[in-house]
Amino acid sequence: MSYILEIRILRNCVRFRVAGKGLRGAGTVEENELQTVFSERNREVIVGTLNDMKEKYRLRHAEVYLPFFMCLSNILDLPFTKKTDIGDALVFQLEDVLPLPLEEYVYDFNIIAKDRTSSKVLALCVRKDIVTDISDMIASAGLTVASVRCGFMGDLSAVYGGRKKQSFLFVNIEAGDIYMAVVRGGTCIALKHPGNADRLGSEIESIRDIHDIRDVFLTGDVTDSIRTDTGVSSINVQDGARRIIINSPFVFEFLKPGTGFNYRYSFWRFAAVAAAVSAIMIIAGYFIPVYRDYSALNNVNTRIMDIKKEASGLITKRKELDMAVKRLKFLRGKQARRTLDLNIMSEISRILPKDAWVISFNVDEKGFIELKGFSDNPSEVVEKLEQSKMFRNVGFSAPIIKAGGNTRYSVKMELET
Repeated sequence: MSYILEIRILRNCVRFRVAGKGLRGAGTVEENELQTVFSERNREVIVGTLNDMKEKYRLRHAEVYLPFFMCLSNILDLPFTKKTDIGDALVFQLEDVLPLPLEEYVYDFNIIAKDRTSSKVLALCVRKDIVTDISDMIASAGLTVASVRCGFMGDLSAVYGGRKKQSFLFVNIEAGDIYMAVVRGGTCIALKHPGNADRLGSEIESIRDIHDIRDVFLTGDVTDSIRTDTGVSSINVQDGARRIIINSPFVFEFLKPGTGFNYRYSFWRFAAVAAAVSAIMIIAGYFIPVYRDYSALNNVNTRIMDIKKEASGLITKRKELDMAVKRLKFLRGKQARRTLDLNIMSEISRILPKDAWVISFNVDEKGFIELKGFSDNPSEVVEKLEQSKMFRNVGFSAPIIKAGGNTRYSVKMELET
C-alpha cells in the first residue's frame, strides 16, 4: 500500500496525518501533533519529524493545508462573462483591496453564484513567500509538495459535497481559532472569524435568526463545553474527503500551474482498472452494431433540436456578450484612469517646493491639468513643473493673488505624451 502525508498548519502547532492510498481507500494510518510553530526557527525539529515519517512509510508526497488566518478572502461582484475574462477583471479588483502588490501573492478564485448579468466570485490570496518557505522546508526532507490549500475551505468542501443547494452554517474550530461560513442555497454569502469562543452559542443563534438557517455543522476541536453552549453536535470530516472533493466552489489551489502531480497507483489497482475497461470494450463491441442505426437516427434528431434552440437564442446571447464586454471595458478604463491620476499626483508631490500647498487638482480626458494652491514663491512652482519630463506648456492660468499673508497661484499645463 502507498501512502501520502497531510500537513495541517495551525497557529501554534503542526498536525501530521498519514493516509493510505490502497484499494480500500484513503484511511488514516497515523496522526501526530507537533507543539511548535511552523517557521524557519523550528526548521530542524519539523524536518526531523518529516524525515522520520518519510522513512517509516516510504512517503514521497505531501499535501499542505494552511490556516485560514494566513489567507485573505474576498467575495466580489463582477459582470457575467467567461471565467478567463473574470480572471482578468479580478486582477484590478484585487489590486485595490490587497495591502501589498498583487505580485507578492498567490491567489485562486471560484465562481460561487451567477445570473444573466453578474457573477459572485470568491477569491483567496496567500503571500507567495509563505508558500515558497513551506515548500522549501518540505523539499529539504526529500518530499514533493502535491498541493497547498486552505484547511478551512477543505473541510467546508467536504461538508458541502453532500449538501449542494442547501443552506447551513459551517463552524470550524482548530487550535483556538474559530471560523464560520454562511452558505445559503449552495452559495457562500459570508465568512466570519468570531474572536471569543465563550460567546459562540449566542453568535450562532444570531446568525441563524438573521439568515433563517436551521442546520449548523461543527468540526475540528469541539469540546463538551462548546457542545453544551451551542446545543449543536459536532461532525468529523471523513478521512480523505478533502482530497477527493473536486466539484466544489470551495476548492482553492495555491501551487502554480504545472507544479502538481498525478498520484501513482499500485500495480493491482492498475490491473483492476484495466480489467474493467476490457470488459466494457467487449460488451460495447457486441451491442454497438445492434444499436448503431438507431443511435445515428437519434443523434440526428437531437442535433436538429439543438440547432433550433441555438438559432432562437442567438440574439439574446449576443446581447449578453456585448453587455459583458462593455462592463469589462469600463472596469479596465476605470483602473487605468485611477493609475494615471496617482502617477501625476506622485510626480507633483515629488517636485514641488516644501513651502508649496496644493488645494485643487484636475485632469481632463485630453491631458490638460489645472493645479491650484498656495506658495511663497509661485514662480518657483512653475519652474519646478517645467523641469519635469511628465509635463509641458506650463504656465499661470490666472493672476497671482496675495491675501491674508498667503500667495495663491493657479497653474495650467499639459501631460507629456
